[in-house]
Amino acid sequence: MNYERILWKVSLSLWLAVNSIVILLSLIPIRQAVFSVSNADKLSHLLAYAALGAITYSTISLHPGMKDRSWPMRALLVILYCALIGGAIEILQPYVGRGCEFLDFVADITGALLGILVASVGLFAVRRWVACTQ
Repeated sequence: MNYERILWKVSLSLWLAVNSIVILLSLIPIRQAVFSVSNADKLSHLLAYAALGAITYSTISLHPGMKDRSWPMRALLVILYCALIGGAIEILQPYVGRGCEFLDFVADITGALLGILVASVGLFAVRRWVACTQ
């Protein structure tokens, strides 16, 4: 079993975990905050979707059937996936006592783009390191 197959299996497990955490934390009702920091909500959206974007991009990039796909195609798939998840969550949040905000959706997409960038640089570095050690 080569290293990319192992990385793909680990990445898939992490993808399932990150997806579950993002969805769960986004849909549980929240109580009135003890303290309020301006735009902290947007920062949490950005960070959550950066993690989701990074692990989704890594999982797609390491999948044996996606190796031949171009970088823009993989990135587009991740952006569409994160937009779908982020949009669906924003639509569902009013039903669990939370607010639906367009700027949250913008933070989601921005985070996904940041995650794609971080993951693509990380995967490039890992592949270079493995190539040098073989």
